[in-house]
Amino acid sequence: MTGASRGIGASIAETLARDGAHVVLLDIPKQGDELAKVANTIGGSTLQVDITADDAPKEIVDYLKERHGGVDVFVHNAGITQDKTLGNMDEGRWNAVLAVNLTSQERINDALLEAKIEPWLCLYHWDLPQGIDDEGGWVNRDSAGWFADYPTYDNFMFDLWGSESSNNYSYMADEKFDGLVADAKKTVDKDEQAKLFQDAEQVLLNDDVAVIPLVWYRGDYVYDPETVDNFPATNFGLIIWEQVALK
Repeated sequence: MTGASRGIGASIAETLARDGAHVVLLDIPKQGDELAKVANTIGGSTLQVDITADDAPKEIVDYLKERHGGVDVFVHNAGITQDKTLGNMDEGRWNAVLAVNLTSQERINDALLEAKIEPWLCLYHWDLPQGIDDEGGWVNRDSAGWFADYPTYDNFMFDLWGSESSNNYSYMADEKFDGLVADAKKTVDKDEQAKLFQDAEQVLLNDDVAVIPLVWYRGDYVYDPETVDNFPATNFGLIIWEQVALK
């Protein structure tokens, strides 16, 4: 799995490992520490590699053949953005996005097939479950909420609001929330796990947080006016967090 050191990639890796798979985690070298933490948690293996490098497909194939005898499923999860709007992207930024989000995936697939390694399934980070696709896919605004629950409730909870997450830009720190999410991550029973995540969600929505990002890395937010006294934003939709104040 590429882009496996955090976020959706780490969550998918945890789910695959929970269901019995040995997961090989790939990410760029500067994410090595976070990659190792995920691997230690799920008992997986790691390969630090820049998937856009010329020799990356061969390095990945050689590693999979020598260490694991091949691969059954390959998850193309790595993806980047360079700007919120296409009109502001120059040629260099556009090419960088294509290199990570599309070209590298094609090159890796070609290298796997050339080496006679034929995974029965290749997943891409923008793929949707068929049920969500049948309901209109990304065109349906509700799909963002449905996708957040696939393949686990924790695609975003820890990453955005866990006290130890590097993406916790709201600086939320709630011991009850952290404890429920940590317990859910360790729980094998799916019903029990779902209940723990739902309890954590109640802490998130009702007991603690006054601001809830609706879309990852975008300036779309809702807040409780009875709790928040000041919530300033720039003309570009960026929140001035230093000036946010509670009543």
